[in-house]
Amino acid sequence: MKKKIPLAIHKAIEPLLPIINKEIVAMDMSANSLFRMIDVDPESGFFFEITAIEKSDGKTIIRYESKPASANNNIAIRAATTYEGFANIFKQWINILNDYNQIPTIFDDPILKQYEDDFQEKFESADENASRASFTLEQQFLLDDAFTKIIFLLEHNKDKENIEEIDSLIVEAKSIQDTITTSTKDEIFGKMSSLFSKIQKGGLKWIKEIYPIIQKEIISQIVKGALNLPSVIDIT
Repeated sequence: MKKKIPLAIHKAIEPLLPIINKEIVAMDMSANSLFRMIDVDPESGFFFEITAIEKSDGKTIIRYESKPASANNNIAIRAATTYEGFANIFKQWINILNDYNQIPTIFDDPILKQYEDDFQEKFESADENASRASFTLEQQFLLDDAFTKIIFLLEHNKDKENIEEIDSLIVEAKSIQDTITTSTKDEIFGKMSSLFSKIQKGGLKWIKEIYPIIQKEIISQIVKGALNLPSVIDIT
């Protein structure tokens, strides 16, 4: 993947790494393209994709698609730029997503945000490489097992009145479980904070059943590093 992208693009993106918040944007590893980043919020549809790199009149042209087009327009656009102009265009797209995340609006839920911040604080890691490194294999086993239990409990709480809400939470939980081996620690912590805050807002009954798993198997064993693996891992 790394060498599919010209070195000049890597060099253009490198200075922007400090403003790329991986709780907001992520690489789309499933995309069959040179480079594609997406908003982690699945409802937004925001993305930035390099579709082609070609030569024209002695210059290297980068063709790209992005959404939103600008801070004033949320449509998707197709455009082209030079190597020299690429970094600025990509920076503008990143800044728009950062602004969406930081600016309070009437659509924000302050209670949900409080719960999310509380969980994010619980998941804070002293690991300086958390923004770049994934979990160890042993930690991945523990996370996978924890999410299997969480999904089971969500299914157990499903009824006619909450089926849509529970199904949405299950989809989100399975999405996290499926990306345990391809995400950084910070990315997983951010996604878990979002999921668990929604479960908490769904009611004390839901979070009361699930929180012991969060506390014992995720916070104690993974965040704080007190691994307590069984001698035989049940993969059935």
